[in-house]
Amino acid sequence: MVALVVRATYALLWSRYAIVGFDASSYYELGKSIAVHGSYELRTPKAEATALFPPGFPFFLAVGRLIGFGTRTKMLLWAAGLGTVTVVMIGVLARRIVSPKVGLVAAAIAALYPNLWLADGALMTETLTGALVVAALYLVTELRSAPRPSIGVALGMVLLWLSLTRSDGLIIALLCCASVIAAARRGSIAVAKTGFVAGVCAIVIPLVGIGLWQLRVQNEMDAFVPIAVNSWTVVAGANCEATYYGDRIGTWELPCVKTVEAFAEHQLQGEIAQNRYARDQGAEYARDHLQRLPLVAVARLGRAFGVYDPWRELKIESLFESRSVSWSRAGYIMYLAMMPCAVFGWFSARRRKVRDVGLLLIPVVAVIISVIVGYGNHRFRMPLEPCLVVLSAMGLHELVHRRVNLIGTPK
Repeated sequence: MVALVVRATYALLWSRYAIVGFDASSYYELGKSIAVHGSYELRTPKAEATALFPPGFPFFLAVGRLIGFGTRTKMLLWAAGLGTVTVVMIGVLARRIVSPKVGLVAAAIAALYPNLWLADGALMTETLTGALVVAALYLVTELRSAPRPSIGVALGMVLLWLSLTRSDGLIIALLCCASVIAAARRGSIAVAKTGFVAGVCAIVIPLVGIGLWQLRVQNEMDAFVPIAVNSWTVVAGANCEATYYGDRIGTWELPCVKTVEAFAEHQLQGEIAQNRYARDQGAEYARDHLQRLPLVAVARLGRAFGVYDPWRELKIESLFESRSVSWSRAGYIMYLAMMPCAVFGWFSARRRKVRDVGLLLIPVVAVIISVIVGYGNHRFRMPLEPCLVVLSAMGLHELVHRRVNLIGTPK
């Protein structure tokens, strides 16, 4: 209830009046197109088939519209509802991995952690990503302990949705499947067979779903696109002089996406031709400046994990992504406070040989890979934020437990 009140209050008192960014407005229009017209089209200024964004988040918005959350304000409440469910799932995941007490602590932290509910008020993919990551990790723990094909099917559906929501979702899906199959190989013959079947379900379902999406894109756009065209704009905007040198190193710059130049100089029309040209320009720049890539990669990681120019980065991101600057800074301060607790929780869990704690590193690895390949942004930490909450809850619980034992020990 606290989580729902916090998210709904932020949505109604701040987010509904914020200027909507390009990505959020596009997601909103795509969700409307799916629900109202049964097509995946950007209908401004005219209806045109698109592969600009992956379909996972627009589908979530379309479901909300179909059940009555039609306006932007209602969409924000729909996202707030999912964020509240995520809080519950974080508590359940912590309970499953460690104990009921840690589950309660994790849920309490998640309910108040600004970096989670700020995402819920932005109408961006992070809200859905957080929920799907937690669901995937919980289902993996179920398969590792008692593999069943039905759980494998559920995991496959979650991983499919996650893969079609964000680029790093595909990395998380691959790591989750590898974890399931590795656990099955260490079990008994019967368990291994069941685990293998469950693992196959978890792998085949995303592959089939992604394949069908690719066929749709190939049919309507007459081009091969890896999930969505926005992966090309990432390459274009993250690899140019502005993001390799100077004070914006490691970030993404819109002027580097040369779709306007593609039309003006080469008369390239349509999102595929224009964004392919922009992608090629970015890739060529990266190849010509390979000696800078290690430094740029470090800067990207520094920006994403909040150790490089954080205050300025938060201000810029808040303006473009419909977030409160003040609350973003509060979330960053809480993030810094949680990090030592999370590290302590990780080592205490390893010392006590908590079985599934290693799964919490899957989103961390995925975020590191996607940031190095793409660019640095605070919101790209979203897949690992629920894991940070669980680990910090473990650390806090361990600290309190040791303190109580210390006080209770006779001198």
